[in-house]
Amino acid sequence: MGKSRTAPLSPGTITDFNDLAFGKNIYGAEMLFDAREWSRSASVPAKKWDHVDFPPLDVKKIPAKPGVYIFFVQPDVFGIPQASGLMYVGKAKSLQSRIGSYIAEVDSPWAKTKRPMVWRMVNAWHGHLKYCYTTTATVTEAEQLEEQMLQSLQPPMNRHIPGEVGKRARAF
Repeated sequence: MGKSRTAPLSPGTITDFNDLAFGKNIYGAEMLFDAREWSRSASVPAKKWDHVDFPPLDVKKIPAKPGVYIFFVQPDVFGIPQASGLMYVGKAKSLQSRIGSYIAEVDSPWAKTKRPMVWRMVNAWHGHLKYCYTTTATVTEAEQLEEQMLQSLQPPMNRHIPGEVGKRARAF
Protein backbone atom coordinates (compact mmCIF):
# COMPACT_ATOMS: atom_id res chain seq x y z
CA MET A 1 0.00 0.00 0.00
CA GLY A 2 1.19 3.45 -0.84
CA LYS A 3 1.17 6.51 1.37
CA SER A 4 -2.31 8.03 1.79
CA ARG A 5 -3.08 11.29 0.10
CA THR A 6 -4.60 13.68 2.59
CA ALA A 7 -6.61 16.54 1.17
CA PRO A 8 -8.16 19.27 3.29
CA LEU A 9 -11.93 19.34 3.40
CA SER A 10 -13.69 22.36 1.96
CA PRO A 11 -15.35 24.86 4.29
CA GLY A 12 -18.73 23.68 2.96
CA THR A 13 -18.02 20.09 3.92
CA ILE A 14 -16.86 21.14 7.37
CA THR A 15 -20.10 23.09 7.79
CA ASP A 16 -22.06 20.02 6.69
CA PHE A 17 -20.29 17.99 9.38
CA ASN A 18 -21.09 20.59 12.00
CA ASP A 19 -24.74 20.61 10.94
CA LEU A 20 -25.04 16.83 10.99
CA ALA A 21 -27.70 15.98 13.55
CA PHE A 22 -27.12 12.31 14.33
CA GLY A 23 -26.08 13.05 17.89
CA LYS A 24 -22.93 10.94 17.56
CA ASN A 25 -19.31 11.73 16.91
CA ILE A 26 -19.18 12.12 13.10
CA TYR A 27 -15.56 11.01 13.10
CA GLY A 28 -16.17 7.86 15.13
CA ALA A 29 -17.58 4.45 14.24
CA GLU A 30 -18.50 1.57 16.50
CA MET A 31 -17.01 -1.74 15.43
CA LEU A 32 -18.70 -5.03 16.23
CA PHE A 33 -16.59 -8.15 16.65
CA ASP A 34 -18.57 -11.37 16.93
CA ALA A 35 -16.45 -14.53 16.71
CA ARG A 36 -19.58 -16.72 16.49
CA GLU A 37 -20.44 -15.09 13.17
CA TRP A 38 -16.87 -15.46 11.92
CA SER A 39 -16.92 -19.20 12.54
CA ARG A 40 -20.13 -19.55 10.49
CA SER A 41 -18.25 -18.14 7.47
CA ALA A 42 -15.23 -20.44 7.80
CA SER A 43 -16.45 -22.59 4.91
CA VAL A 44 -16.45 -19.68 2.43
CA PRO A 45 -13.43 -20.06 0.13
CA ALA A 46 -10.80 -17.34 0.45
CA LYS A 47 -10.66 -14.79 -2.36
CA LYS A 48 -7.81 -12.74 -3.77
CA TRP A 49 -8.31 -9.09 -2.80
CA ASP A 50 -6.73 -6.13 -4.58
CA HIS A 51 -6.56 -2.74 -2.91
CA VAL A 52 -6.02 0.91 -3.76
CA ASP A 53 -6.15 4.19 -1.93
CA PHE A 54 -9.52 5.92 -2.10
CA PRO A 55 -10.13 7.77 -4.27
CA PRO A 56 -7.98 5.80 -6.70
CA LEU A 57 -5.54 7.61 -8.94
CA ASP A 58 -6.69 5.58 -11.97
CA VAL A 59 -10.25 4.21 -11.93
CA LYS A 60 -9.57 2.36 -15.20
CA LYS A 61 -7.26 -0.05 -13.35
CA ILE A 62 -10.26 -1.38 -11.43
CA PRO A 63 -11.95 -4.20 -13.39
CA ALA A 64 -15.29 -3.61 -15.08
CA LYS A 65 -16.44 -7.00 -13.76
CA PRO A 66 -18.88 -8.10 -11.06
CA GLY A 67 -17.49 -8.41 -7.59
CA VAL A 68 -17.49 -7.44 -3.94
CA TYR A 69 -15.69 -4.44 -2.50
CA ILE A 70 -14.87 -3.16 0.94
CA PHE A 71 -13.82 0.15 2.38
CA PHE A 72 -11.57 0.25 5.38
CA VAL A 73 -9.91 3.02 7.30
CA GLN A 74 -6.17 2.87 7.79
CA PRO A 75 -5.04 5.64 10.13
CA ASP A 76 -1.34 5.33 9.24
CA VAL A 77 -0.26 6.06 12.80
CA PHE A 78 2.46 4.48 14.89
CA GLY A 79 3.41 2.21 11.97
CA ILE A 80 0.71 -0.31 12.89
CA PRO A 81 -1.20 -1.47 9.79
CA GLN A 82 -3.38 -3.68 11.98
CA ALA A 83 -4.98 -0.55 13.46
CA SER A 84 -7.23 -0.50 10.37
CA GLY A 85 -10.99 -0.90 10.58
CA LEU A 86 -13.50 -2.38 8.14
CA MET A 87 -16.17 0.22 7.37
CA TYR A 88 -18.35 -1.00 4.48
CA VAL A 89 -19.04 -4.04 2.29
CA GLY A 90 -20.83 -3.83 -1.07
CA LYS A 91 -21.39 -5.67 -4.33
CA ALA A 92 -21.26 -4.42 -7.90
CA LYS A 93 -22.18 -5.48 -11.42
CA SER A 94 -19.10 -3.50 -12.49
CA LEU A 95 -16.54 -2.64 -9.83
CA GLN A 96 -15.14 0.10 -12.05
CA SER A 97 -18.51 1.80 -12.52
CA ARG A 98 -19.53 1.42 -8.90
CA ILE A 99 -16.56 3.26 -7.43
CA GLY A 100 -17.61 6.37 -9.36
CA SER A 101 -20.68 6.81 -7.15
CA TYR A 102 -18.43 6.88 -4.10
CA ILE A 103 -16.00 9.33 -5.66
CA ALA A 104 -18.96 11.62 -6.45
CA GLU A 105 -19.82 11.80 -2.72
CA VAL A 106 -16.41 13.22 -1.76
CA ASP A 107 -16.78 16.88 -0.80
CA SER A 108 -20.35 16.99 -2.14
CA PRO A 109 -23.10 18.83 -0.22
CA TRP A 110 -24.46 16.60 2.52
CA ALA A 111 -27.99 17.91 2.02
CA LYS A 112 -28.05 16.39 -1.48
CA THR A 113 -26.85 12.88 -0.68
CA LYS A 114 -29.21 9.93 -0.82
CA ARG A 115 -26.75 7.81 1.15
CA PRO A 116 -25.86 9.62 4.39
CA MET A 117 -23.72 6.81 5.79
CA VAL A 118 -21.66 6.58 2.58
CA TRP A 119 -21.29 10.37 2.50
CA ARG A 120 -20.15 10.30 6.10
CA MET A 121 -17.65 7.53 5.42
CA VAL A 122 -15.95 9.07 2.37
CA ASN A 123 -15.80 12.55 3.88
CA ALA A 124 -15.03 11.88 7.55
CA TRP A 125 -12.15 9.53 6.72
CA HIS A 126 -11.02 11.14 3.47
CA GLY A 127 -7.32 10.54 2.98
CA HIS A 128 -7.37 7.43 5.18
CA LEU A 129 -9.76 5.18 3.22
CA LYS A 130 -8.69 2.13 1.27
CA TYR A 131 -10.80 0.38 -1.35
CA CYS A 132 -10.40 -3.39 -1.71
CA TYR A 133 -12.14 -5.55 -4.25
CA THR A 134 -12.40 -9.06 -5.55
CA THR A 135 -14.03 -10.14 -8.78
CA THR A 136 -16.63 -12.87 -9.07
CA ALA A 137 -17.76 -14.94 -12.05
CA THR A 138 -21.35 -13.66 -11.78
CA VAL A 139 -23.43 -10.98 -10.10
CA THR A 140 -25.24 -13.74 -8.18
CA GLU A 141 -21.92 -14.93 -6.75
CA ALA A 142 -21.15 -11.34 -5.72
CA GLU A 143 -24.54 -11.04 -4.00
CA GLN A 144 -23.98 -14.27 -2.09
CA LEU A 145 -20.47 -13.31 -0.98
CA GLU A 146 -21.63 -9.85 0.09
CA GLU A 147 -24.45 -11.34 2.17
CA GLN A 148 -22.08 -13.77 3.88
CA MET A 149 -19.62 -10.97 4.61
CA LEU A 150 -22.31 -8.65 5.97
CA GLN A 151 -23.60 -11.33 8.34
CA SER A 152 -20.13 -12.24 9.51
CA LEU A 153 -18.41 -8.84 9.70
CA GLN A 154 -21.28 -6.37 10.36
CA PRO A 155 -19.44 -3.22 9.17
CA PRO A 156 -20.64 0.01 10.78
CA MET A 157 -21.40 1.94 7.58
CA ASN A 158 -23.69 -0.83 6.31
CA ARG A 159 -26.10 -0.16 9.14
CA HIS A 160 -29.17 1.16 7.39
CA ILE A 161 -30.70 4.51 8.26
CA PRO A 162 -34.45 4.32 7.50
CA GLY A 163 -35.50 6.58 4.62
CA GLU A 164 -37.68 8.79 6.78
CA VAL A 165 -34.86 9.38 9.27
CA GLY A 166 -32.51 10.18 6.39
CA LYS A 167 -34.98 12.74 4.99
CA ARG A 168 -35.36 14.40 8.38
CA ALA A 169 -31.63 14.46 8.97
CA ARG A 170 -31.06 16.13 5.59
CA ALA A 171 -33.51 18.88 6.62
CA PHE A 172 -31.04 20.13 9.26
